Amino acid sequence: MCKTHGATLTHIPCHATLKVIHELNIVKFEHRGFHSHLRPHSIRPDMDSLKDLEDMVKIAPEIRPKNLLVGTSTRAPITNIHSSFANLDRLAYHRRKILKNTRPVLSSLEFLVTFEDQVQKDLFRTCSLSRRDGHISMQTPFMRERTASMDNCMQTDSVHSLVASPALSEVNVTFTSAFCTVISRTIPLVISIMFGKSASHYERHFLVLL
Repeated sequence: MCKTHGATLTHIPCHATLKVIHELNIVKFEHRGFHSHLRPHSIRPDMDSLKDLEDMVKIAPEIRPKNLLVGTSTRAPITNIHSSFANLDRLAYHRRKILKNTRPVLSSLEFLVTFEDQVQKDLFRTCSLSRRDGHISMQTPFMRERTASMDNCMQTDSVHSLVASPALSEVNVTFTSAFCTVISRTIPLVISIMFGKSASHYERHFLVLL
């Protein structure tokens, strides 16, 4: 009886054999015969699948394993990457391991001041150091063009662990995205580093979209 699905198990005998031969510092595998059953499903993801999962977790570390499993209208279920991620416990294990080895991005004044020079683009649309609405909003020229011509719905999300600062407990990264018909992809239209979560903070983010 399967403990997970409650179904009766049927034994399918297989007459294929695999012999392991050790010769000094060489290991040989000798396979004979043919399998009379379907190929078993993979229980461990390959390296490429783990890298895709790592990228997804680092971009949105607040997404829980069940949400990764289900997916959304803009994010495919994690099982599309590898079938072994259907095991919720295994998926949670890999997510914890990634988060444990991921250091948060620390605030850096020097990085912000030189960022536009590094990317050779005008990105900063508006910013404030006021405690009432402290924020830094960024938009590339392409993002501004797409925002001006956007006629479909937009989605806004906040990530609360991408930027870490001991002095700013409510710092978060807020981004508004929408489907872009030019490249047939969902893209961010504006990204804001918010130093708080008040209505004034979010107002400054949404004003960039107007």
